[in-house]
Amino acid sequence: MSKFAALLTQADAAQYMQRNSLVQSSQSTISPPPFPIALLYTSCYCEQNVYHSISHITSQLSDINQTAVKTAKINSTTKTTSSLQPIQFIPIWDLYSVFISNPEKAVLLHQQKASNLPNLGYPVIWDYHVVALATCHLVPLDLLCLTSTNSIAAPFCFKNNQDLSWSQSWVYDIDSNLSSTSSESLKVIRLEEYNYHTFRSELKSMIPKDFRPQFRLVPANHFLNWFASDRSHMRNQDGVWKSPPPNWDLILGSKAREIGVRNNLIHNYVDMNVTEIGTSHMIGSYGKLLDAQSWFEQKFGIFLVGLGETIG
Repeated sequence: MSKFAALLTQADAAQYMQRNSLVQSSQSTISPPPFPIALLYTSCYCEQNVYHSISHITSQLSDINQTAVKTAKINSTTKTTSSLQPIQFIPIWDLYSVFISNPEKAVLLHQQKASNLPNLGYPVIWDYHVVALATCHLVPLDLLCLTSTNSIAAPFCFKNNQDLSWSQSWVYDIDSNLSSTSSESLKVIRLEEYNYHTFRSELKSMIPKDFRPQFRLVPANHFLNWFASDRSHMRNQDGVWKSPPPNWDLILGSKAREIGVRNNLIHNYVDMNVTEIGTSHMIGSYGKLLDAQSWFEQKFGIFLVGLGETIG
C-alpha cells in the first residue's frame, strides 16, 4: 500500500466516524408527519383507512422530496469543498402500505384495540392487518446526486455501512394501543417500538408457526394507483355486512380502473401464498413480500426502490 493510499484510508475512516456521530444527532431532530386531523376511519376496514391516510401523508412528503431533488440538481453544477465544510444532511422520505398476514390468513398481533384480553397484552388473531410505514433517509449533502431518471441516488455509504442509522421508520396504526395518547390525538410509532410490542419476539418460540407474520411492502404511489376494493370480502354468504362499511365511495385506483379491475384486495395484496419471499431489489406494482426475519432485521430499508421513489 502506498503512503498516499494509507493516508486516504485514514481520512475516510475519520470522515466515517464523523458522519456516524452527526447522523445520529440529526436523526433526533426528524419527526414524521402526524395523522391527518380530519381522519377517515371505519373499524374493520384497515386497508381503506390506510389508503386515505397515505394519500394525505404523500402530499406532505412530496414537497420535502422535491426540495431534495432541486438541491441535488444544484449539487451537480456546483463545485464543493466538503472536507472544509460541516457535514449537512438532506432528508428524503419513502412511504409504504404494509399488509401483515400469512398463508393461513391467521396472524397474531398484540396491543390491538379490538382485544378484550389486557392481561395477555391485548392479542388479536387477524386474517390480515394493514398499516402505513414512513421512512426518512438522511443523505450527506456532498453525496446527494440524481439517477438517470432524476430520482435521488442511494449513496455508496448506505449500502456499504449497514451499521449506520442513515434511515429511521415510523408506523401509522390507528388500531394499535401504541398510537393512543392522553389526548384525543394519535401518535405515530417508531418501528422498533411497534415491532417489540406488536409481535412480541420474546414469545416467538411459543407462537405456533401458523400464527407468525409475513409482510407485503407496497410503495405508496403503487398502492394509490393500483388498489381496488368493492368490499365484497366483508359480506356474509347471505349478503349481510360482517361490519358496517365506510360511508365514503369505493376505492378504485387509476391504474386499476384502466385495466378494468374492481377488486384486488385479497388476491393481490393479502394473499401470501407465493414461492418467492426475500429482500430483492425488485418490487412490483403489488409490493414485495418479506418473511418475519427480514422484517425484524429491517433489511427492506432503502433497497426496494430508489430513494423517494415511493412518493409521487
